[in-house]
Amino acid sequence: MAQPERFNFFSDQDDIPKLRMELDTKIPNAATFILEKENHTLGNIMKIQLMKDPAVLFAGYQVAHPLEYRVKIKVQTDDDHTPVDAMRKAIHQLQNTLGTMKARFKVDEGDEEGWLQ
Repeated sequence: MAQPERFNFFSDQDDIPKLRMELDTKIPNAATFILEKENHTLGNIMKIQLMKDPAVLFAGYQVAHPLEYRVKIKVQTDDDHTPVDAMRKAIHQLQNTLGTMKARFKVDEGDEEGWLQ
């Protein structure tokens, strides 16, 4: 079959950086963040979190092809903030939210065996 092995997209065996950024030269305070080995799951949640920030004027994501595990997240901010600041803030907020969810789930489920590591 022409479809690549899915394992190859999630393996850490290559030297491809997980995250890189390209500044937009045509739009002020805009950048594209390219996330390797990710899909719609992370793209959508990052877009939603970015749009909660009042400094973000635009946030959107794109997955070019279903067999490509690469997400491009475009961010434009106001004049007082940078896209990097907005992305860092969104990542930090998501880490906090997911940590809280994990802790609550452990309490609700009575995780005595420690399977939620």
